[in-house]
Order: sequence, then C-alpha cells, then structure tokens
Amino acid sequence: MFVENLAGHQLRRGCDELECFPMEVPQLLSSSLQKLIITCLTEGDDRDPSKAAVKASSSALLARILVMNTNYLAQLTSDPSLFTHLQKSGFPGEENILLCLVDVWLEKVQICEPPVEHSVVEGA
Repeated sequence: MFVENLAGHQLRRGCDELECFPMEVPQLLSSSLQKLIITCLTEGDDRDPSKAAVKASSSALLARILVMNTNYLAQLTSDPSLFTHLQKSGFPGEENILLCLVDVWLEKVQICEPPVEHSVVEGA
C-alpha cells in the first residue's frame, strides 16, 4: 500500500513537472535534452533506418522546444558542458550548435518531402 501511494505521488509529481515544461525545466530533463542534442549532431548513420528514426524523433522534440521556449533552448545549447560532450563525440568546435540543429531539421524535412517531377519540354 505504501509503495503504491509513493509511486502514485511520484507519478503525479512527474506529471506536474511535465505540464510546466518547457517554461520551468527540471534538471533531469536538461541533461536528457543535452543527450538528445548530442544524438542529433553526432550519432548514427542515416542509412540505418533505426538510427535515422532516433535522430529524427530527437530532432523533432528539440524543434518543438525551440518553438515553445526559444530562450531555454538557446541557453541549453550555450551550456559549456554540452559543448565539451559534443567535442568528445567528434563535433567540430567552431560550429554553432543551434545552427547545426537547424541544418538537421531542414535535412529531415527535405527527406520527408515527396520528390518533385521535372518534365522535359521537347523541342525547346
């Protein structure tokens, strides 16, 4: 009985934290979001469907946060510890993290767009 009540309390507390997200971000979520950024920018081969799906899902979540709380994402991407982790993962030091995320998002959108058919006009 005590465990159920404790678990229920923890679940309610977690839901309360998620409802206020991204205006007030618990520290646990910040470190998880940093891992998502690292995944988007350094991990995986896009030819592997499972890795591409993880990268696309991660980037979609980060894009939503950008729309809902731009200041927070800018603060998160300027964190020195994130930059250190990215460099250890092979991310070039001179790149802007937020701009690189935008590149990933645009790439994913282009992949999802249907191909445009070009018609050739004869006699032109």
